[in-house]
Amino acid sequence: IQKVQFVVAVDEGRPVLTGIYFKTEKDKLIIAGTDGYRMAEQIIKIEKTDDVVCIIPAKSFAEILKLFSAKSDQIKFVINNERNFAKLETEDMQAQFRMIDGEYPDYKAILPDDFSTEVRISSSEFSNGIKLSSIFSRDIGNMIKIVIKDKSIKSLSQPSEAGSNVTEMLGEVDGEDISIAFNAKYLLDFVNNVQTDEVVFKAEGPLKPVLFSRSGGKDYFYLVMPMKATW
Repeated sequence: IQKVQFVVAVDEGRPVLTGIYFKTEKDKLIIAGTDGYRMAEQIIKIEKTDDVVCIIPAKSFAEILKLFSAKSDQIKFVINNERNFAKLETEDMQAQFRMIDGEYPDYKAILPDDFSTEVRISSSEFSNGIKLSSIFSRDIGNMIKIVIKDKSIKSLSQPSEAGSNVTEMLGEVDGEDISIAFNAKYLLDFVNNVQTDEVVFKAEGPLKPVLFSRSGGKDYFYLVMPMKATW
């Protein structure tokens, strides 16, 4: 849940975006979240079950799950579409959640079909580079750039009154040169919430969604919309 919850919207202007999306497909449980600017999906193998779909309030669900997990190794998750609720239960505890009404966005519709650039970089190297650049971008919308050129990887901050920064990061590059602007917070959220030794990201142009994932893992992805840079 942690790998998905951090992307869920806080603003209640669109209630469905404040929830975590659950969908079962045969022996898979798909968990997803989005705030309209980024999204994440986690797939978990489960016993075969009927196909169901629901949206559950993210904040209360995550808080209760954390409390239950601290006291029990086994937690049962039940979805009842007919009565419009879901529940978590252990041997001695139970919590029920009313589902959020509405249609969840078709987030997979914006997934790029192809990528022209793929980068592999250690999580610590990536995190340190983004943190350094973000120090100088706090007053200008947290915008930083990742620039891939001649197989080198650099994190840049826009020159401002606070100064500027260029950090070269060690990693592997496959594909074309590219320059993409991001909200630095979105990148740091990924490395802070998803445990991985190596970050993999794939891009197709400076303004198309960028796909982040863990090395060797096909059960999770994090999609981020780039920012429009004027520098």
